[in-house]
Amino acid sequence: MDKAKGNSGKAGGPGFFDLLIILFCTAGTFFCLYLFYNDFTRTLSKQAESPVGTISYKYRAAQRRFEDRVLWDRLQQDSPVYNGDFVRTSGLSEATVSFSGGVAVDIAENSLIQITSENTVPRVEVNQGGIDIKAQDSMILIVSKGRRIEVSGGSVISARSGPGDQVDLMVIQGAAAIMNGQEITHAGPGEAFAVGENTLEATPRLIALRPYPNELILSPDSQGCPVDFLFSTSGSSLILTLEISSSRSFSQVQTLRVENSQARAVLRPGIWWWRAYPADDPQGG
Repeated sequence: MDKAKGNSGKAGGPGFFDLLIILFCTAGTFFCLYLFYNDFTRTLSKQAESPVGTISYKYRAAQRRFEDRVLWDRLQQDSPVYNGDFVRTSGLSEATVSFSGGVAVDIAENSLIQITSENTVPRVEVNQGGIDIKAQDSMILIVSKGRRIEVSGGSVISARSGPGDQVDLMVIQGAAAIMNGQEITHAGPGEAFAVGENTLEATPRLIALRPYPNELILSPDSQGCPVDFLFSTSGSSLILTLEISSSRSFSQVQTLRVENSQARAVLRPGIWWWRAYPADDPQGG
């Protein structure tokens, strides 16, 4: 009778050996999950090479590929970038590459660039999409579709890969030198150019001088923060429509009429998106 009770008690619960197996399997599961997470979010580095800059992303994530590899690496915040690296962004994804010397390159969504260095000067080749450059004390080179653009220190430039072989360049602040074959054209603030394979044409553009293009507005003041807008309209007295929204989709907008290329808006606390277009453009170009 006593022996029967002992057997039934042993069968009623796991033994010490069974508990060891359960703990071992559980630990192995968590270890595999840890390895998977590290592999998914890893940032590859080059041990024998110094980075030329760092990358951080604003929305979603950017991807980086070494020049001598075919696999794309999912980047973490403040990841290093090296000479020859390719960086790409997808839809609704934006990133910033920061170089030494205070040069920052904002990469627009759906863009592909390659980062190199030319005699210690940062060089960005735009293969697709566009970039916005803020150069403080150092110059930077832009190459797109065979065209070369030298951006001076203290400049703010916007460059977009246009249709065909065209490159659209806008100078918001400072200066840039456009190399088109043997010719050099100097561009100043408020000027825009369409650079083709063998052509260079000044184009009338609506250029935002303040705030900078694609720049979000952060209003911290509970009483409302005044924000001044200033545009270049190629010397014409163009009337503009300015839309300001607290959502990226512009589902609800505050609309202002802009005359004489400037306007002021008082914004309540929050993050604000904005866009401007000619008042006679019903599509909001």
